[in-house]
Amino acid sequence: MAQEQFAQTGPKVAIIGAGIVGVTTALRLKELGAYPIIIDAAPDAATATSAQNAAQLSYTSVDAVASPALIGLMPKILTGQSPSGKLSPLWVKDYFVWAFKFLNEARTSQFEKNSLANLALSLSSKAVFQEWLETYDFDFDYRESGKVTLLGPNANFTATQLWADQKKKLGAEIEVLDHEGVVRKEPTFIQFQGRCKGGIYSAGDAVGDARKFAREALRHLVETGTGEFLPNQKVLDVVMDQLEMRYLITDQGRVEADAFVICAGLQSVDLCARLGKTLPLAPMAGYSLSLPLGKAVPDLAITDAENKAVVTRLGDRIRYAGYADFVPQQRGISARRLNTFKAKLFERFPLVAEDSGDLSPWMGFRPLTPDSQPVIGRLTQKNGYINTGHGMYGWVLSAGSADRIARQIMKEVK
Repeated sequence: MAQEQFAQTGPKVAIIGAGIVGVTTALRLKELGAYPIIIDAAPDAATATSAQNAAQLSYTSVDAVASPALIGLMPKILTGQSPSGKLSPLWVKDYFVWAFKFLNEARTSQFEKNSLANLALSLSSKAVFQEWLETYDFDFDYRESGKVTLLGPNANFTATQLWADQKKKLGAEIEVLDHEGVVRKEPTFIQFQGRCKGGIYSAGDAVGDARKFAREALRHLVETGTGEFLPNQKVLDVVMDQLEMRYLITDQGRVEADAFVICAGLQSVDLCARLGKTLPLAPMAGYSLSLPLGKAVPDLAITDAENKAVVTRLGDRIRYAGYADFVPQQRGISARRLNTFKAKLFERFPLVAEDSGDLSPWMGFRPLTPDSQPVIGRLTQKNGYINTGHGMYGWVLSAGSADRIARQIMKEVK
C-alpha cells in the first residue's frame, strides 16, 4: 500500500508506445514509485509488433541476427532460394548505410559480443518476470514449457557445444543433446529421425501471450489508479525548453510530464529525429499463424533453426512464427509468402496443427538495430529517454530493459 501511495506523488513519466516494451516499462516505473502515462495512436495495447509474435520467453536464445551463419546463407537469400528470408533491392536502397553496419556486426567477434550482451539482459529479464509472476495474477496463457532448438543434419556439434559453454558461464540453463536425447525430452520428435541431428534444450524457458500480458498489465495500472492510458492519440511534436522536454503535442492536445520515454518501435525514428538523435533502426518483417491443435502436439516450445521458425502451444492453439524478410513496410501478407510459410509448417511438423478454420495470418515489422541490441538510455535531453529496437526479442527482453530504464529514470529525475 505504501508503494501505491508513493506512486501518486512520484514523477510523472510519459511513455510513447503501448507495445509490450512500453507497457512493461510503465509497470516497472509504477513499482519504483513513478506515475506512468502511456500514449498510443491505437485504441488498445499491443496492436502492432507485439500482437501475434512467437509467444516464446526463450531466455537463452537471443543471439544476434547479424552472424557468420547468416552471411553464409546470403547467396541463397539474394537468389530467392532461401524460404526463410528475403532481401528486397528497394529495402537495400532505403537502408544502405544500416546494411553496411549490419554486415560489419556479422563478424564472429562482434556476433559473440552482441549475443552475450543480449543474454545478460535476457537473464535479468527472466528474474524480473519471475517477480511479476509472484506479484500479479495476469491471465496470458503462461506455461513453463521448456524449449528445444532443433539442429539440422549438417549442424556442427562441436561448435554448438562450445557456444553453449560460453552461455553457461553467464548463467544460461542449456544442454546440447543428440537426436535420441531430444526424443527422450519430447517423444513426438521421433518423426525427425534422419532430419534432425539433435537439439539445444533449455529447461527454464516458457511461453505466454505478449498481447494478453500487455493488456492485463495496462488494465492493472488503470484500474488501480497507478497509471493512465491515453489511446487513439498520435504524437505530433515535442516542445522543448533548452535541453529539457516540456510536453508532447498530440492530435488531441498536450501531455505534460516530468520525464518522457520513447518506446514506439519503428515510429521512434521520427520522434528521435526531432530531438536530434539518429536512431539505427530498420524494419525486419516476420510472420505468424495461429491454428487449431493437431494430433501430435509437443509440450516443449520449438525453434526450427534450419528454417528460422518457431512452434508454440499457446492455450488451445498452435502459434507458428518466424522468418526474417528485409522488405519495405507494407500492409498485409502477400498470398504467395503466406502459402510458402504455411507449407513449410506442414512439411516440417505435419501433425502439430490442423489446416482448418481461421489461421489468423499476421505480419509484423520488428525494429532491428545492426547489432541486435536494443537502444536503452537517456537522450541528449536531460529528461528524455528511449527504450526500443528489440527486433524479434521484444517479448523476452522487455522486463529486463524495463527494469534498466526505469531505474535510470528514478535515479536521474527529481
